[in-house]
Amino acid sequence: RSSRPTPPPAHDQWVQIEKIEKHRTTPRGIEYLVRFMDGTEQYLKAKDITDFALDAYWVQRKNAGLKRRRKRS
Repeated sequence: RSSRPTPPPAHDQWVQIEKIEKHRTTPRGIEYLVRFMDGTEQYLKAKDITDFALDAYWVQRKNAGLKRRRKRS
């Protein structure tokens, strides 16, 4: 058995996303901090993330905002 580390996935392979943590705006556009299933995190551009994951992130953010407003009133 070899104890060599597993090489990172090739650029064209999909890596499963656990959650999008947050986003930031840069001069080049919006970047999202993505947590992968293996526990690593990385900022990615929207074009590198599936539409489903992006939609889920924005729905979650909207729902979190609605919950905060309800608690205040």
